[in-house]
Amino acid sequence: MIPPNCSIIIEGRQCGLTSTCVMSVATDGEEYMIATLCDDHFVDFKKQIKYMQEIGKLPKGNVRFQMIKPVGTDCVLNSKNCS
Repeated sequence: MIPPNCSIIIEGRQCGLTSTCVMSVATDGEEYMIATLCDDHFVDFKKQIKYMQEIGKLPKGNVRFQMIKPVGTDCVLNSKNCS
């Protein structure tokens, strides 16, 4: 499950904007989801990634950004109204 809000915390408060992108790091055949980002914080956070890898806060590897694709449905799992 992807968090509904941006992962960025500024001055102790989490951003309330909707996540539009997932940031992950791929290294040695593994991939780790690091954060979900809103459009407002995407550019600023992208600038911080290299520094965070250099000081060991993020694993070294290929940084990937993947846009979140919203999916809507009227069907709820195990609902009697779904066919």
